[in-house]
Amino acid sequence: MRKRAFSARLLTIILAAGAVGVVTDSPALAITGCPRGTTKHCYGLGRLSNNNNLHAVGANLYVDCLAVTNRDTDFINMEMWLRTQNRRPLADQNWVEAGMTSGTLYSSPGHEKGFIWYWADSYTDQGRYYEHYIGGAATRTSTNVTFTWEGNGVWGVFKGGTRVGGSGVGAYPGDVDLGAESTTYQSAAWGQAVDWQYKNAAGTWNWVNPTIHNTGTTIKAAMPGGTGRAHAQIYVQTPTWRCGGNPPALQAAESAGTESAGAEQAGVQSADAATLLQSEQGTESLLRSNATRVAASLGVPNVGALQYTKSTRTTAVSRTSSTTVLKTEGVAQAEAASTAADNRSVYVVQTRGSFVKDVGHGRDPVRGNVLELVVDAQTGELTDWGIMRDSDGFAALGVAKAG
Repeated sequence: MRKRAFSARLLTIILAAGAVGVVTDSPALAITGCPRGTTKHCYGLGRLSNNNNLHAVGANLYVDCLAVTNRDTDFINMEMWLRTQNRRPLADQNWVEAGMTSGTLYSSPGHEKGFIWYWADSYTDQGRYYEHYIGGAATRTSTNVTFTWEGNGVWGVFKGGTRVGGSGVGAYPGDVDLGAESTTYQSAAWGQAVDWQYKNAAGTWNWVNPTIHNTGTTIKAAMPGGTGRAHAQIYVQTPTWRCGGNPPALQAAESAGTESAGAEQAGVQSADAATLLQSEQGTESLLRSNATRVAASLGVPNVGALQYTKSTRTTAVSRTSSTTVLKTEGVAQAEAASTAADNRSVYVVQTRGSFVKDVGHGRDPVRGNVLELVVDAQTGELTDWGIMRDSDGFAALGVAKAG
């Protein structure tokens, strides 16, 4: 698939509704921002409704900018999202997503916010949600994202042709959404998804013929007219804040104090992590700081008892995402050449509480009793985290320590 240069002029033409016959859905609420009323997240996206005739789906994602004014409290994503188990009621359906985010994705390397690639999955009927860090993101770069059915309930997650993970969210795929999602009207996106295709049960690739869904006015999605490849494109922009180039830094006056205070409180700056990890007391302090930071975002301000154990990233993630392979950016070249698994040494940490994750996409929040984190044992980097109803095989990882 070839890279297609982004054109602001083309997007302007597309968004002029009468010009090319854009198909749009009427917004459910007459809102000017988000969150507001019952609308907690705002979307501008294209949708493929293909029911069960779907064995793979992929597109090339590109952004000129992706930013929010406050990465401490909000996020904006450019992503693809696949819903499965569509024979169940809506509230029980599972999903997997992958894309770029700017904002509060806690898998960001060494700190709680950034501009990064990630993937995540939700087993809604099991009260489980998990996020996985892939690597740093960049503007003005076209990257393919694909979900591929691998059997036994598993969908492979691919970025740029590399399998970065796999999700056991199950069969019976339904809707696929492609576009932008944000938690605030103070967000900026200017991007596109092109060459959107799906593979049917017969193994034939087809161009997607999407419908457009805009929730409110924060993000606007549109597509060109025509058929086939020319039509299998989604363009997104935020009308109230247009920008270009790299995502802007936080406001200078605020970011210096906010980021410094957050780092001091969390105690997880990369410069300090290596020192902390040299002692058991320091390790426990670092792990508790990570747990406290993530728990606070899930409605739990105070973290109780911790338990943690040593493992590998692949072993830890395979328990929660029903996959035995996790290849990630940043793995040493020698290791990547010898194995597809990310076998770096990690600490797996659990603590109990009443955790709530608002996942958007019209779903009820995921509620779990256990918060789990996966932390690189050498760098202190938080690579993965999730919530679940129980310890989910934690004891099988090894003898746990209390922290």
